[in-house]
Amino acid sequence: MIGEVVAVLSALKALNDGIKTVKEGKGNLDTILGSWADADEKYNEVEKAKAGAMSYKDALKMESAKRQLQNFDQQLKDICMMQGQYDLYTSIKKRMEESRYAHEKELRIIKKR
Repeated sequence: MIGEVVAVLSALKALNDGIKTVKEGKGNLDTILGSWADADEKYNEVEKAKAGAMSYKDALKMESAKRQLQNFDQQLKDICMMQGQYDLYTSIKKRMEESRYAHEKELRIIKKR
């Protein structure tokens, strides 16, 4: 397995642990936002670096990681709504969309090569 994929999965584990802590009322949103950013960045780095060069097994793990990140997005939305901070969620999503657009543009260029 590619070491980078392992790093993505480790970052997702930290994120999931953070979500559990927040749901138990023991942590705050800032804790998991940092973990989310780390996991998302690692995912994007691996996707960019290994585009079209992953084994089938690693590609499946990356797809699973992608779905976990999407699942976290929904959980974050729910948490923000329950805490009356939906504006925080929309602000975060706006910034992420800007970053995602730049990432996808760069990924398309890499895949064309």
